[in-house]
Amino acid sequence: MATSNNNSFIDAAITELSTGIGKYAELATAIQRQTYSSPIERIGIMLQRINGDKLEARKSGNEYSGIKPGQLLAFVQKVQNKVCWSARRVVKSAITEETKECTNGMDFSQDFLDEVNIDPVDIRNIAKLVDEDFSQLTNIHNWLSSQMGDWGSQVDPLSYFIQKELVSSTMTESGTDWVTTYETFDFEVTMDVLDKIAEELADKSAELDYARAERQLAELAAA
Repeated sequence: MATSNNNSFIDAAITELSTGIGKYAELATAIQRQTYSSPIERIGIMLQRINGDKLEARKSGNEYSGIKPGQLLAFVQKVQNKVCWSARRVVKSAITEETKECTNGMDFSQDFLDEVNIDPVDIRNIAKLVDEDFSQLTNIHNWLSSQMGDWGSQVDPLSYFIQKELVSSTMTESGTDWVTTYETFDFEVTMDVLDKIAEELADKSAELDYARAERQLAELAAA
């Protein structure tokens, strides 16, 4: 069972990931069902749960088809990425004094802090919170890696933020490969990169809307 952590984005990040679809949403849900108060402990104990399920499957003669231990490491990176996006939302929603006057003093950044269950904080200290979350997530990432033998020792360390894109490749059997498009190592650069990604997503959305409108209008014209 998840409990609040009023000085960290981690718990809320895991909860938000659990609202999606796919294996990582299922993993986030399973993590939040654990009874440990710390999200770091809940992540770590999942490795023991997974190993236990694998052992039970082997004993019963069944093939294990659940979450793989290595997926926990990818999940920790997803949590860190989500922490960064949450921090950006706080920073971007922090309004100026002039805007506050125009909106009857409403502080939208505090609204989001309430949503993710973080105590009121000076906007200038958001970077410190994210740095502390990164330190905690790095520790659990390192611990998980250390429990996975030789394979774990070859895993890349946790990035402050990283985004990868699936591209065509002649170097793999599947014909595709994951290529890193952005990787950062501190808060300030991360915020700049997230701004750029947000602009790219907005541009893509506008292109899709335009293409959709063209298609719909063509269908109307042909009717």
